[in-house]
Amino acid sequence: MELGEAADYGNHAEVETTWAAIAYAFAERHWACLEGLPADAIKLTRDDAAIYSAFRDAFPDFSVDVVDEETMKNPAGKAQWRTFLESDHLREWLGADYNFGTLLRIDSAREYSPENTILVVRGQFYAIEIARNSEGLNQWLPSGSQC
Repeated sequence: MELGEAADYGNHAEVETTWAAIAYAFAERHWACLEGLPADAIKLTRDDAAIYSAFRDAFPDFSVDVVDEETMKNPAGKAQWRTFLESDHLREWLGADYNFGTLLRIDSAREYSPENTILVVRGQFYAIEIARNSEGLNQWLPSGSQC
């Protein structure tokens, strides 16, 4: 399938609607996993441990319990995230969808909602949610259903 150039798409409503549907479906699957399994049993990628280690090496003081969007998206934050996300080993671990638009919960102690989500690229989502699982921040959720 030939998609053409990104610049050719502009802000077409059907593209935005399709993106929103994909991001919402991804968030629903993630929430089902959080509700269905203990956080320490969830594997988001085949290389969660390596991604967590690389994330904490690059962002030792980044708070994942409540994400500060301004810190992520100011010029210095963007540059730091870009360096992290464009590393060869991270791209290898995450695959081709590392830069897909994805919804991220701002506060790890709350569910997905319009007030508790921001748009990030999938690599940021994986790094932050893997850290939340590794650091026990998603343990508050009851487990019981299947992921």
